[in-house]
Amino acid sequence: MDAKRFNKLLKKIKYDRSAFEEIYNEYAGPLKATLIRKFGNKTDAEDIVHEVFLKLFDLEETVSKPMSFLSTMASRLAIDAWRHKHGEVLTPIENGCAAVVNPQAMAILEFLDELPRKIVYLHFWEKYPYAEIAEILGMTPVNARVVAHRALRKLQAMCNKKKFRNVFLGETV
Repeated sequence: MDAKRFNKLLKKIKYDRSAFEEIYNEYAGPLKATLIRKFGNKTDAEDIVHEVFLKLFDLEETVSKPMSFLSTMASRLAIDAWRHKHGEVLTPIENGCAAVVNPQAMAILEFLDELPRKIVYLHFWEKYPYAEIAEILGMTPVNARVVAHRALRKLQAMCNKKKFRNVFLGETV
């Protein structure tokens, strides 16, 4: 479904059940599959997909890329649900896996310099693509990736040291 059709149906969604059904039938399956792949839980994926479609009733804006928009909404709702359920931060990783980080782990980012910390935070916590991060920070996307890669290697090396592993496990040093 193209964006023009999506937006036309979206305007009718509050009073036309068939408009809702058409959008739902087009996007619910792919969204559910994406959430199951990212977060691994079928029941929660179904709940989040339903919540995404309920939120469409309140949407007032037009959408240029419907699938991207719905996927982003679903991912953010999944992260919020995880935080609420577990009191932890769920961070989607590029390859579709998910990493659970306890709140103390965010503190380890403070060991990075300002630029790498911003890039890692924006990419892994806020889910910005490297191209957008590069634009925000005035650099090339390749440079942003390199800085992020080096920062992650530094964090990995730090986490291999016992005192930093304890931060992630929530133990005292």
